[in-house]
Amino acid sequence: NQLNEKILNVSQKNDQLQQENQNLNEKMVAMAEQNQQLQQQVIALQQANEEMNNGFNVLRNEQQNNQNEITSQITELAESNTQFKNEQTNNLAGMSTQLNEKITKMQQDKESQGNKITELNDKVQQLQQEKDTLQEMQQNQAN
Repeated sequence: NQLNEKILNVSQKNDQLQQENQNLNEKMVAMAEQNQQLQQQVIALQQANEEMNNGFNVLRNEQQNNQNEITSQITELAESNTQFKNEQTNNLAGMSTQLNEKITKMQQDKESQGNKITELNDKVQQLQQEKDTLQEMQQNQAN
């Protein structure tokens, strides 16, 4: 009888352990499924991260290209501006030289033609004003 009770106890204990084992097995299966889902989510996040990094790289390259283009255009404009200033300065210098030569010639004509002194003085004065204006323009240009 005692043996039967022991057998019954062991049998009940065995049933209980088998039930616990079954429960643990079911939990392990559920955890394995959850782990697989989490791994898939990690892979999806890694792919999304890689796509974002690629997008950022494209944007960074476009920004660098735009910056290079702007720098190139600024350099081109600065060179063009310098060339224009130099040409204007040379033009004004040439015009000033021409005016100086005209003034000199008119002064010589004044000496050789005494009866036209008043008329020539007026012309010299007018040319002097033009010269002053050009020199002022040349000075402004140089500044």
